[in-house]
Amino acid sequence: MATTRRPAGVALFGVERLDLREVAAPALSPRDESARDRVWNAAVQSNPALFDGPVVACAGLARTGPHTLCLSWARVTYPHYALRRVPGASALPSLFVNVVQPLDDGRVR
Repeated sequence: MATTRRPAGVALFGVERLDLREVAAPALSPRDESARDRVWNAAVQSNPALFDGPVVACAGLARTGPHTLCLSWARVTYPHYALRRVPGASALPSLFVNVVQPLDDGRVR
């Protein structure tokens, strides 16, 4: 019998409905905002090619019914993730999307 291994931190949800809900990004304290800007500016000085553009972050994930999952997301920019390098601050997790689409013949796309 073959065993399927999943990387740590990976969760699969079998749902029939996915509700996407945009929410506001959490407000930062002046301390965290200043620290984020310092970390981002230092990163850009070391690598001027860094991209500062819009991204979305995962603001929450909850089952709202037996077959329904609600994913809350917020608009942020790449400097938001500089908060990961600020002790005591918290950044929303990144949001990545993958889709497995079954075909009529049983294969997946």
